[in-house]
Amino acid sequence: MVYGVYEQVLGSDHRPNEWPLERLVKHYREPKVIVLLVLLASVVFACLFVIHADIRKRQQEAANNNDNAVRPPGKPVRALYVVAGSVVGNFTALFGKAFSGLLVFTFSGEDQFHDSFVVVIVLVFTVSLPLQIYLINASLAVNDMLYHIPNFYVFWNIGNIVTGAVFYDETARFSLQNWVGFLCGVGLLFLGVMCTNIAATQKQYRQQHMQSWLPVANNNTNHAQEASTAVHEEQRIGGSAPADDIEKRASTWAHARGTNGPV
Repeated sequence: MVYGVYEQVLGSDHRPNEWPLERLVKHYREPKVIVLLVLLASVVFACLFVIHADIRKRQQEAANNNDNAVRPPGKPVRALYVVAGSVVGNFTALFGKAFSGLLVFTFSGEDQFHDSFVVVIVLVFTVSLPLQIYLINASLAVNDMLYHIPNFYVFWNIGNIVTGAVFYDETARFSLQNWVGFLCGVGLLFLGVMCTNIAATQKQYRQQHMQSWLPVANNNTNHAQEASTAVHEEQRIGGSAPADDIEKRASTWAHARGTNGPV
């Protein structure tokens, strides 16, 4: 994954591409930009709607069963937490780049805060930043860190690639060498995330397998303790017996308890 990120950075075009306010306003009015903004916003609202509906459903199930504990969400819903946080992160990066560019021009003596469109840029940036942090924390509350971090980075990275290409024309001046290095980096990143997802799935399977065996192990331990106590009590009442005979009878009694239930 680290090498994939390195290849992406190495394959990118690092020549400066300045975006003053007039150019931003003109570019954001293009149909492709408007369509992509609407699609990204629709993804966020759809994810939040499904997450909210799932929370209400699980809370209602717990209330109907008189259970204080609410069951965790299913895997598809947990994935939506990651997607929602990453897409909101795309809005943060997109409008944060525009806002920081306007600040640079303003500090250099060219005032950029004279158009109402600046209010939209600042508003989206300031709203998306805390919302992104909230959704990341919500995802970490229901997902394993080994699942959240690589998947979040992949969704966020793909979104930034698409928005950077559409909004800021960052791939317009790519040479063949840039494309080869960049796409190799993206492929390596995907491979690394796939490996971490496999590892996370195996970890979850081992945990579930161990949890399924814990009641059996505890039950057998309790039966052995009960058997030992019963045999020693019988020895106390009826007289002494050889140690080997005591162990044999305790083992037989515990096996009968574990197999056939209480005697």
